Amino acid sequence: MEPRVSETIHCGHLPEDYAEAIADLFPVGAVWPRDPDSVLMQFADGIAAEFSRVSTRDCNLLAEAYPGSATETISDWERVFGLPDPCTGPLDTLAQRRAAVIAKMSQVGGQSIAAITAYLTALGFWVEIDEGPGPYEWTIFTSPATIHYFRTGDASAGERLRWWGNSMLECAVARIKPAHTVVDIAYAQPSVWDAGATTWDSNLSIWDAHVKPPPGWQPPPLRVRIA
Repeated sequence: MEPRVSETIHCGHLPEDYAEAIADLFPVGAVWPRDPDSVLMQFADGIAAEFSRVSTRDCNLLAEAYPGSATETISDWERVFGLPDPCTGPLDTLAQRRAAVIAKMSQVGGQSIAAITAYLTALGFWVEIDEGPGPYEWTIFTSPATIHYFRTGDASAGERLRWWGNSMLECAVARIKPAHTVVDIAYAQPSVWDAGATTWDSNLSIWDAHVKPPPGWQPPPLRVRIA
């Protein structure tokens, strides 16, 4: 389903502005009344409405010129950049589709940590990358599952309010990593019961007494190896 048309961006003139400009071009005289209820001025209003509509569409075209604000032409942007691809899969939301296009457009190549970090960040993932622990190995530290939220202006009616998953991250890493290297993706585990941030029954429950981890304790990350 195509996304809805973006909200009108009015960077031109209102119909009233065009109607006034048209009226100024009319001759002056008894048969050229400026009364708003006259046939002549109603004719001017009709022409002015179309001029204003075209001006507004020009504004929409300016928004479509950049994929981060494109709505009506997002399918064309995806076609130009070969999206969706095997890593992204079908993208459900407008925000995801925009982010995928921007990531493809902004990728300039390079296999440095900075270049890979920038690319994965553009896809919407939080990552930190370290070299090692062994030769030709490197580790990507990331959250357990990147959570995406519905955001007004970047989403359309009917989209989910929140969704998560890192399968796209693993596919993207497998595609851009140097061929001779091995990558460990280390997904951080949340501490038990949100590291004690969540309590049950205001600390009156037996669970609160037993499930909180010791101060400073963090569980080891879950790892996925990509060779």
